[in-house]
Amino acid sequence: MIAKHLLDPPDVLGPSPFDPGAGFTIFYDFVLGLDATYCLIRLVTGLYSNGQEMGKPRSLPAVYCEMRGGSQYVAEGLRGNIATLSAKQPVPR
Repeated sequence: MIAKHLLDPPDVLGPSPFDPGAGFTIFYDFVLGLDATYCLIRLVTGLYSNGQEMGKPRSLPAVYCEMRGGSQYVAEGLRGNIATLSAKQPVPR
């Protein structure tokens, strides 16, 4: 009865084979240590290889910042606000 409530082993979620024709996806979780005056941020991303731009920069959706004490994942030494992005960016070939 207990066994049916257990999750699959972690290696089930392991990396999939790389397909250069399909590209890849970048996952953005959060930004730490933001200045306390920031209440809204927008992350702008760009892909570079050997200093050469590989495409146009893209901006992710804007997110609100939270005060530092709100997350269990923040190390004690870090100060400033945090922003939870929870975004993924597909990078086609």
